[in-house]
Amino acid sequence: MGRLWLCRALIILLVRYGQRRGVVLCPNYLITENVLSFEEDFFTAREMLQMKPLYGRDSYLKIREINGWIINYFPQANGFNPEELDDDLSSGQRLFKGLGESTLGGGLGNWLEKWLQKFQITKHTRRAAQYGALDKVIFTADICKGHYNSHNHKTMTAYQQRVEEYQHNHRI
Repeated sequence: MGRLWLCRALIILLVRYGQRRGVVLCPNYLITENVLSFEEDFFTAREMLQMKPLYGRDSYLKIREINGWIINYFPQANGFNPEELDDDLSSGQRLFKGLGESTLGGGLGNWLEKWLQKFQITKHTRRAAQYGALDKVIFTADICKGHYNSHNHKTMTAYQQRVEEYQHNHRI
């Protein structure tokens, strides 16, 4: 069984920890390895280029391969060097990873995942309805896409304005 919602809960703990230190993190789009193909558009291509993998080099390379269309929007994406990704963990990180996997890999993890999935999907579906964003969010066992604030629309509007400005200034 996947661990998307358990992973998200742990990430939110890191977000809260970061907030106390003035660090802003926004984990608004989490997926499992069951869903590596993304919708082909400018905004998603931009988001993929901004992605900074912390761990999981092979999964990241698979995402880049499956979504090779991003070079249609950003030709410089071909300049990506996969050798720059480092999956080496320190001994402390390996110990922490091993403990987490052994503790949460069985029945306890299954129970927590089911409970967190039900609780979080209910909570975030209500929140999306309040924001009028039900058409911009996806909450399933494999996807947590909580784009409540229409960043896609804002980004695309700003991009279109710049394109029009450029075309006007260069008589295209």
